Amino acid sequence: MTAGKGLGRRARIFAFIVWLLCMISGAAMAEEGVVLTVKGKAAVLSHGASQPAKAGLRLRPGDELRSLEGSVSGLLGDGRVFRVGQGETYTVPSDRASGPAGNLASRLMDTIRETISRGRGLTVKDTEREEREILLLYPHNAYILPEDLRFEWERIAGVEQVEITVKCPSPIYRQTFFPESGETGAFLPLQAPPPIPGVRYYWKVQGVRTEGIEPHTSTLAWFAILEPDGVREMHAAQAAIAEMALLGEEDRDVLEASLMISYGLYHKAAGMLREALEAVPGDRGVRELLGGLYLKMKWPEEAEKIL
Repeated sequence: MTAGKGLGRRARIFAFIVWLLCMISGAAMAEEGVVLTVKGKAAVLSHGASQPAKAGLRLRPGDELRSLEGSVSGLLGDGRVFRVGQGETYTVPSDRASGPAGNLASRLMDTIRETISRGRGLTVKDTEREEREILLLYPHNAYILPEDLRFEWERIAGVEQVEITVKCPSPIYRQTFFPESGETGAFLPLQAPPPIPGVRYYWKVQGVRTEGIEPHTSTLAWFAILEPDGVREMHAAQAAIAEMALLGEEDRDVLEASLMISYGLYHKAAGMLREALEAVPGDRGVRELLGGLYLKMKWPEEAEKIL
């Protein structure tokens, strides 16, 4: 091979590598997004195929949203929010703005997609409760804020006095206490050592044993206190969401709920999603988001009611 031919071949290889890197870079910078809420009827046209728009639907550059009646809103991966009014269309852009809002948007979109995928794949088996089971209501397999530490359970006919046990295998922790007779809620006793943030604790409720009668009891549920750094980060993210323009109240509920889910604050998220669902009852995606959240909390019966 002559020197000229060798140089020409290397030049072509170099040019191909540059082109490939440009293509990869362009793909990485191409904007993506997610549908937040849909009121009425809206469709997404992608690569010539049309499908109904719903919360959580993934959007790619070039996708076109058409609001047939009502409105549809969405979030882009760089933090930009868009809203499509009745009779309007919107094309997902390929450009990407830079800045910290993109990190938050990516976190929210990932949470929405993962949670909805759980709701979409619901399979409920053997969800009937045992005859003598006490249902734990709060906290139920979730993180909570320090000021929200309390215990709530469902009233069972004939069960007036119960005992609550809170325990942890490491570091070793065990507290058993007795709420007032007839109560279905209680706080940790003042003399009890406070739970350590970030550590998972388990709790259960059991009816006080009566001679000759098997007591009602609950299954175990876990909870953990969100660590101070997580609380600060979450509050900063809430402030960023509050600054996002074009958000309706239900859009903000979906975004804040997704933020709460990403920090494990499932109870707060469920309340926000129930409010969003009241505003957009026909949005299947919001139902799947709430149903997926209930599955994260190991409440299949509640998920089945929603889905």
